[in-house]
Amino acid sequence: MKRIIFILFCILCFSTWTTFLAQQPAQGFFIGGNLSILMLNGEGTTGRGLDEQDLDVSDDLFTMDVSDTYYTLDWEYEYPGWGWDSKLLTGLQPVVGYKISPQFAVFGTYNYYFSKNTDQSDRYTSSNYYYSPYIIGTNAEMEYSQTSIHLLAQYYPLIENSFSLFLQAGVEFVFMSGEMNIEWTDGQPGYMYGPYSWRAKGSDNTTGFVFGGGIEFPALAPNMSIVASVLYSFSNYKSDELLVVKKSPGPISDPNMPIELGVGGFSGNAGVRIYFPVAQAPGATQQ
Repeated sequence: MKRIIFILFCILCFSTWTTFLAQQPAQGFFIGGNLSILMLNGEGTTGRGLDEQDLDVSDDLFTMDVSDTYYTLDWEYEYPGWGWDSKLLTGLQPVVGYKISPQFAVFGTYNYYFSKNTDQSDRYTSSNYYYSPYIIGTNAEMEYSQTSIHLLAQYYPLIENSFSLFLQAGVEFVFMSGEMNIEWTDGQPGYMYGPYSWRAKGSDNTTGFVFGGGIEFPALAPNMSIVASVLYSFSNYKSDELLVVKKSPGPISDPNMPIELGVGGFSGNAGVRIYFPVAQAPGATQQ
């Protein structure tokens, strides 16, 4: 009896799986949602002329170089990065589009990535004879946000009962905003100077091209599929409105900071699509 029940169970499972494989990719309007990750290129330059320096978002917000001798105490700063622990952005991606035929689709996505928030502090205490104890303190923090819109065309070169492979390409519009705050203090206990504050804030946008591919599986639910894809973005930002100086301890000749930064990179997306098929004329068959 147990053997018969087991055989019937296997037949039922096989029948369900066969039905699953027999589903053809749906056609018509569709909506969907994905989990999304972007490995940002995150490298470029900042500054003007002789003051231009390399920028890497995964480098420290600042470095402090101190020259501490018996008679002198000097220090200077560099600002090589944005203090990210990694260049990975994570987020959500709603999708809306239209599948024109089994081979072609057009769609748009809104790519929302969670903000990056970083902070860094450093403190140096001089031990030389003239200045001891002389304290130099620095605190910095930054917030960065990035979103984008993709307008894509999709082509399916391979369509099987159990899966479909596709290529996709199009244009993206990238929107960025940032804010950086830095504070400095120095002096001896009871006679500290500062804090001196510097703040820059702004937003800007750029455009670029994207291309990639992926795979689509029919799901058990009618008119639903599971989609996974990989894209590469060539978007590059080069302007001076992302970080505009709003506050400075001294005079500045130009508050706009030139920045060039690769804001594209490899992205991966995985989620579901729900199709709303267009009614076919009587007698018409789906290809």
